[in-house]
Amino acid sequence: MSFRFNPMGPRWHKLYKGTPAEQALEDAVARLGVPYRSQFPGFLYGFRYFPDFFLPTLQLVIEVDDTSHSRAAKILKDAERTEALESKGWQVVRCSNREALDDPDGAVRRCLIEAGLWPLPENLPKLADCMPKLGKVPKKEQREAKTAQRRHRRGLA
Repeated sequence: MSFRFNPMGPRWHKLYKGTPAEQALEDAVARLGVPYRSQFPGFLYGFRYFPDFFLPTLQLVIEVDDTSHSRAAKILKDAERTEALESKGWQVVRCSNREALDDPDGAVRRCLIEAGLWPLPENLPKLADCMPKLGKVPKKEQREAKTAQRRHRRGLA
């Protein structure tokens, strides 16, 4: 399998600075002392999302939601996103912008309690052991399967 570098990940991180709520929460997440990634590009790992906070040693994703996430369409998309991440083995917890701005440390603590990870476990695995294995985005797998079927029908495979 050949691997082509996708330049979007590094570019995205430079272009996207985060909302004020995400910036406030980032300091609280950093104070936990566990490795984390913010706006982590999931396309290399089989999902097409950029989670707000990705804590691989805890197998946790923290999403910060603004008021638009209370609309029906957003709730549906959030549920789809959560399902996709959970199918890859990640636990997803959410907090509101208001909660993140008013008490970032409390918001992170509440998220960890909700995930059953408070107090933090003492013997966390190494970061390298926790990162997802490189995979393909499901849509790409579907395209490749269709292409293989067409070639097979034409006698090219």
